[in-house]
Amino acid sequence: MVDLAAQLLNVESTETVSRSIINRTMLAGGRFEAHEFGRDQHSSASAGGVLNGLAGITELADDLLVAVVDAATGLIHSDGTVRSHDGDPQVGSTSWSESQILAGLLRRPTLCLQHRERVIALTSHLLARQEVDGGWPLRGGDAAEVTFAFYPAMALRRVYALGLWQPGQIRDALAAVARYISVQIQADRLTLEEQIIARAALNVIPVDLREPHAGPDPRSNAALLDSCCDLTGGLRLRNHTIVMYRQPAWHTITWRPLLYLCTRRWGSPLNPTNALLAAELVRSFNPAIGA
Repeated sequence: MVDLAAQLLNVESTETVSRSIINRTMLAGGRFEAHEFGRDQHSSASAGGVLNGLAGITELADDLLVAVVDAATGLIHSDGTVRSHDGDPQVGSTSWSESQILAGLLRRPTLCLQHRERVIALTSHLLARQEVDGGWPLRGGDAAEVTFAFYPAMALRRVYALGLWQPGQIRDALAAVARYISVQIQADRLTLEEQIIARAALNVIPVDLREPHAGPDPRSNAALLDSCCDLTGGLRLRNHTIVMYRQPAWHTITWRPLLYLCTRRWGSPLNPTNALLAAELVRSFNPAIGA
């Protein structure tokens, strides 16, 4: 499959693409390119994105990722916050970037636990950000959004599996986010994109920490997957943008082809939605820059 993908994308190997991504996203001073190559703007959320993508590729050796992990942990301050976006230095650390970095680091525990103190500080701060209802706001004073529960659920699940924190507190935090996500799903106000993100987050939480009605029911996941295609065979999904009005600019975009990472377990590769999302991912690859 790896050889077939390499031929399809016109690249030499997964390692070649990974090295290209590392070289193009890592900037001077331990920073990571925010959005587009060449703009020289740092984003800690982008650091988390690179970590989650590359550290999850099991065939990549730890040696290739040492510099990435070291740079990402260098973004974590002693209080558990992370470096601000270069474009908006005044807004401070966000739960979105903190949880992405923590989730990404814990994909390679043998590397990140060499920076255990910073990982623990980041975990502590993320737990402190969780609201009573189990959700996370972007930052203090904002309303919680179901999208912002996605990476914390993944990160805390890995903290729990690795035994990095008091098990009882992590179990309570995961149970709370499971309740929060379930309430959001049952309220029937979520967009299709938010429903996918919410159900994918719920999937990672251990079954025994969910309430009996919290599911997710595989049949309803499959039905949601089928509902993402319209009668003409096109996708009803859109790029999902969250705008925080306290900061008059977009803050995060869930690029719709990446929803395939959530939906691929809900149906076969030939499911119409999965096939269309996978095709968009392939078409978006630019062999001229190897990324």
